[in-house]
Amino acid sequence: MTEHEKSIQELLEEIAQQRKRISALEQERDQLRRTQRMWHTLMTKTADLVYFKDSDHHFTQVSQAYADIFEMKRKELLGKTARDLWGAEGEEILLDEKRLLAGEEILHKERKVTGPDGCSRWYLVSKIPIYQDGEVVGFFGVDKDITARKRVEEELKKSEEEKKTILDSLVEHVVHEDTDMKVVWANRAACESAGLPREELIGRYCYQVWPELSEPCPDCPVVEAMKTREPQEIEKNTPNGNAWYIRGYPVKDQNGEIVGGIEVTLDITERQQAIQQNKRRRRYLESLLNAAPDALVTTNENHKIAEWNPGAEQLFGYTKEEAIGKRIDELITRPDVEKEAEEITKKIRAGQYLPPTEVIRYRKDGTPVRVILAGSPIVIDDQMVGAVAVYTDITERVQMEQELRTMALRDDLTELYNRRGFTLLAEQHMKIANREDRRMILLYIDIDELKLINDTYGHPSGDQALKDVAKILQDAFRESDVVARIGGDEFVVLALESNITHPQNLASRLQDTLETHNTNQQRVYDLSLSAGWSCYDPDSPSSLKELMHRADQAMYEEKRDWDPLKDETGSA
Repeated sequence: MTEHEKSIQELLEEIAQQRKRISALEQERDQLRRTQRMWHTLMTKTADLVYFKDSDHHFTQVSQAYADIFEMKRKELLGKTARDLWGAEGEEILLDEKRLLAGEEILHKERKVTGPDGCSRWYLVSKIPIYQDGEVVGFFGVDKDITARKRVEEELKKSEEEKKTILDSLVEHVVHEDTDMKVVWANRAACESAGLPREELIGRYCYQVWPELSEPCPDCPVVEAMKTREPQEIEKNTPNGNAWYIRGYPVKDQNGEIVGGIEVTLDITERQQAIQQNKRRRRYLESLLNAAPDALVTTNENHKIAEWNPGAEQLFGYTKEEAIGKRIDELITRPDVEKEAEEITKKIRAGQYLPPTEVIRYRKDGTPVRVILAGSPIVIDDQMVGAVAVYTDITERVQMEQELRTMALRDDLTELYNRRGFTLLAEQHMKIANREDRRMILLYIDIDELKLINDTYGHPSGDQALKDVAKILQDAFRESDVVARIGGDEFVVLALESNITHPQNLASRLQDTLETHNTNQQRVYDLSLSAGWSCYDPDSPSSLKELMHRADQAMYEEKRDWDPLKDETGSA
């Protein structure tokens, strides 16, 4: 190989090595871009509060969720500290961060803070120090909102207290017994019946306390319930002439094993005496309930459904058998209305009358139904023994009102949004654009020579032209874009950022759809449109009026350059 040939070979090898290095750099660049996209998604889409801080406790990076709490842009939080955002509560946050910067490997704790809206929220805070050359130069933090979980814990604790309070308020004797029939817990009525305080009653055999026997009663429903694993009940008369209604329930652990039983005993002597009178009253009440077209529901002193008339069956879809004994709020509510329903129930439990109130409740199939609800406690001898509620279906009325509201926002001829409807939607999208820092394009469109079509072919043809343009716009733009006829031959389109590549592309897409329409429809005239556009930029915001004015001016500049008397070459 000659010296010249050797030099060429070396040059080719060097070029090959350079190509490999370029390829490796391109791969690293692509990996960097993917990492940047993943990081952007994390910081803008996660619901957790994600952030970085430097060693002086200043934010250097912050997620969109954190910025949303203070209704600020992410960049506005940079440089701020916990003291700037959380006030006095921020001092405690700074103390934790100082300990972290002093050498703690990780911070993991629950913290309650008050937001700018005045509402308190719980967060699970996790912070990890960031090291550089062995020194802590900052830290990475993630605050996860656990408010819902904390509320559930508080509700569970409250529920336990309420359960004990409710059981102590019952006239029934409620006794929890283990498998040996020893008392585990008893309510106030049971303790008073035994003549013992609760702490002395617990641990005794129940059959030694009440019947004073040496072994369980042969017909004890609690013993039978634990054997059969099913609730049992009996009515029993005692030698003193009293009648008792006794129910036994098995108690199971999380594995389904029987670990005890519940005995509920009620003195029904007076109740038996009133049975005949109650039956007569009941037949009268059932006649009234069955004849009523509205849903009439009554609940007993335990707040469970006692009456469920045919109107309720028809409105909510539950049969009488499915509804009786259930709690009304558990049957026809969902999480979105639970709080409101609980407030109404509390009000009626407190003996207050509920005036007719418009609310949403749910049918058995899960569909919502809007009703007028009126309720009242049932009081006998100054004691509330239940409640009655009347539900009147107003679905048709609400639908009619909605249709009327929709009509006020729609153009009768084209069924597009009218000026009012467009203004409402456009201003809402502008608020979203400001919050999410995104651009939008507004196109102002005018039908060329619509008056000529009306004068030449008649107003029906002119109306058809308006309808055709509406269809063209709907075909040219996406369903998420806002398309409207704002008057006469004028139309506007608000194109959202996710649909935008370049404004000229939108205009080209519109022109292509227009040409397709003229070719396929073969009307006696061809439609022609003039269009102008303006851009909405959150970094330089403008009003909707200004945005439309700029697009209108751009449209008229295009229309001024258009002359229907010239051919395509520009000659008259």
